[in-house]
Amino acid sequence: MVQEYLIEGVSGEMVRVSRGEFAQTLFQRAEKSLCATRVLVLDGHWAGACFAGCTAAGQALESYLIYAGSGRGETESVGAMAQMCAEFESEFSQVIRTGKYLDRYYAITRYPDALPRGAVPYLWFNEDDAEQAMQYAAEIVDFTRSRF
Repeated sequence: MVQEYLIEGVSGEMVRVSRGEFAQTLFQRAEKSLCATRVLVLDGHWAGACFAGCTAAGQALESYLIYAGSGRGETESVGAMAQMCAEFESEFSQVIRTGKYLDRYYAITRYPDALPRGAVPYLWFNEDDAEQAMQYAAEIVDFTRSRF
C-alpha cells in the first residue's frame, strides 16, 4: 500500500499526495526559507537570519527523510537529522558537523531566557554569524537537492 500525505491545496482544500510529492513540497519550503535567510542577512537581521538558516537546513533534511521513507521523529536537531539521513545514504555524513553547528541557532536566536541574563537575541548575533549560518544552510540545502 502506498502511503499518502495530506497537504493544503491552493484554494484551502486538503489534497492527497504521494510520499515523493510531499517530500518535494517540504523541500520547496526549505528553498523558500533559504531565500528568507538571504533577505534577512541583507536587511541586517542577524538573529533572524541565523534562525532561518537553521530552519532551511532542517526542512531540507526532513524532506529527504520523508523521501527515504522515514521521518525526523521527535527531533528538531539539524545535526541529528543529517545523521539519520546518513543511515540511508552515507554521503550525508559530510554535513553532520555543519548541521550540528546550525543547531546552536535553534533556541538562542528566539528566546531571551536561552542566553545569559541581560542578553537580547537580536543584539547578540552579528553579520559574521548570519553569513556563516546562511552559507551552512545553503550547503545543506544544495547537498540535499543533489540527493533527490
